[in-house]
Amino acid sequence: MFGSLPRLAARIISKSEVAGQNASRVFPAPLTSKEPRVSTLNLLLQQKAEAGVDYPANIRLEPPLVKTTLARVPADIRTELKDYLRER
Repeated sequence: MFGSLPRLAARIISKSEVAGQNASRVFPAPLTSKEPRVSTLNLLLQQKAEAGVDYPANIRLEPPLVKTTLARVPADIRTELKDYLRER
């Protein structure tokens, strides 16, 4: 097996040299924030509200169907109602 050029050019250094170089390094702030993220649906609803009449009529925005929405519906009707609510 032949070594590639980057592998052959790599230099091996001791741990003591590495520890001395990184001792004064300051790490940047993490990229994630603790602010809640805006969902795509909320972002699109906001754009629709801002555009008003100019928003395309062929784009339909519906909130996701969660389990608690149909919790009080009888079981025999629930499956049929779910089928009606699904887009085909």
